[in-house]
Amino acid sequence: MATGTGKTITALGGAANLQKLNLIVIGAPTNEIVQQWIKELRVRTTFHPPIVAVGRSEEWREELFRKLWLLKHKRYPIEKLPIIIVGNYGELSKYTVAQLFEDVGGLPKNSLFIGDEVHTTGAKTYQRLLREDFNYRLGLSATPIRKYDEEGTELVLEYFGGIVYEFLLEKAIAVGILCEYEYHVYVAELSDDEYDDFKELTAKIGRLLNSKDEEEHEQGKRLAIRRANILKSASSKLSVLDSIIRKHPPRKAMVYCADIEQATEASRLLTHQGFRAARYSSDDVNRKGLLSEFASGRLDALVAVKCLDEGVDIPETDLAIILASDSSERQFVQRRGRILRASAGKSFATLVDVLVVPPSTESAQSVLKSEVRRFAEFANSARNRMVAVNRLIHKLEPYGISHSDLL
Repeated sequence: MATGTGKTITALGGAANLQKLNLIVIGAPTNEIVQQWIKELRVRTTFHPPIVAVGRSEEWREELFRKLWLLKHKRYPIEKLPIIIVGNYGELSKYTVAQLFEDVGGLPKNSLFIGDEVHTTGAKTYQRLLREDFNYRLGLSATPIRKYDEEGTELVLEYFGGIVYEFLLEKAIAVGILCEYEYHVYVAELSDDEYDDFKELTAKIGRLLNSKDEEEHEQGKRLAIRRANILKSASSKLSVLDSIIRKHPPRKAMVYCADIEQATEASRLLTHQGFRAARYSSDDVNRKGLLSEFASGRLDALVAVKCLDEGVDIPETDLAIILASDSSERQFVQRRGRILRASAGKSFATLVDVLVVPPSTESAQSVLKSEVRRFAEFANSARNRMVAVNRLIHKLEPYGISHSDLL
């Protein structure tokens, strides 16, 4: 289901309609998403409060073991069922949790596992959570395919029984669950030095990825990440951001950056221009407070690296500026989804994207390939689709890009 179309509510509706459930385990990739599940459980269901699997693990594990032991020995009050535990994948997939279930004699009959952003469970670190004794399983994702991990993708799809329901973005916009959006594109040019580094890495990557030697293949992947970072961190992007905020002044905006350094510089630029902006990253400990400030309107913009990619729900947000994005479809689809939630007084949202071009038309395809793919995805559902295409084509025609590439 497209980001913002109600995966959480759908899952809770499904759980509430299952008869005689004894246990519900809800996993999510981040603590912020865990807190949103706790809120939705409280507001939308009559279930008893969940055990929260974050923080000091011995505390919540003791509570979980005690309840499961009582249930096993038919001493747990039926009216308090199902037992619910909500936690992040890092906690729930630990060996100690698996051992706890074994110590209590396995999962109780009629146990449900709900995996939010379920593609995450395909990572080897979290696969322990995919137990065969969950007789009910529900995976939620806007983008279930794990890029560059066919094995992990197949494991997830097989465990959850494949894709059983889809609710796509275009339909969500058509029925009014998500709002329409306009798409505006700005172009940033690599410097000569950045382009030289890009070309040098491209030559090495081609050789290494075609090698049958496993170590060389892995080295090629690492160099591909370095090459991608050149595009994401292009030095000209900050001056482009200055142009963007003059045309699209942020009031309820999320700005996505390549790394902490770029986010810091972007925050300073916004503040210097008179906007109330704050960096929102793994280095910032008061993320919950920053979200509260943003939601209340005391901040005009949150400048993030990756922390806003999944599960942050602030429907009033109406502007996203993608200063940097990797080639992952999941990432840029989720970033778009953050601004499409419908809200009172919000007629449409605005998505501003920065595409990177080389300083010359020579061998431009290697730079533009992922950039053009992202443009085509974003423009396809935008209400100003053809305007966006026609504006960009004039800038990209010298690089050999045609209308058909952008549609």
